[in-house]
Amino acid sequence: MPAKQKVGYGPYGGKHLDVEVEPEEEKDFYFTDEKPIFLLHAENIGSEEFDDDLQWFIGFPGGRETTGLCPVHLKPGEKRKYTVGERLLAFPGTAALCLGIPSKTPVRPLGMGKLPYFHTLYTFEVYDRALYDRDQREKRKTLRLLIASLAVAGITFIAVISGIIINIDC
Repeated sequence: MPAKQKVGYGPYGGKHLDVEVEPEEEKDFYFTDEKPIFLLHAENIGSEEFDDDLQWFIGFPGGRETTGLCPVHLKPGEKRKYTVGERLLAFPGTAALCLGIPSKTPVRPLGMGKLPYFHTLYTFEVYDRALYDRDQREKRKTLRLLIASLAVAGITFIAVISGIIINIDC
């Protein structure tokens, strides 16, 4: 199941931003051929205008990732939704959507470890569709075999019990 958290950035002087992310379409998991869209909810809870880029990335096991920038312009007290993501989930495994403010940290070069000002906002599972479909077929096949085995065992049990009852009557 996906996990998410709300994170605050700041204060940087009078700038302070609260953010959280949710998928546009709520799902338990995604497939590697999907390009999910996430809604970034941002609220300026500071006393100054917030005008900065937020860098987001979706990280995968082994340091593989997809990344982008989201320009955020909010007056004090203003709330707004932005869209991030819409990039191919090319790798299976647990993925994390993380967010940071590049002007407060260096811009992330691809393949680098997590920098201190980047926070994980949302985690989710990504499956390879072909492998998932194969696994589902195998589970259905196993379930059919189990049901058939139970039916044969039930019929055998009834036949044995019937034979015992017939022999007792003779």
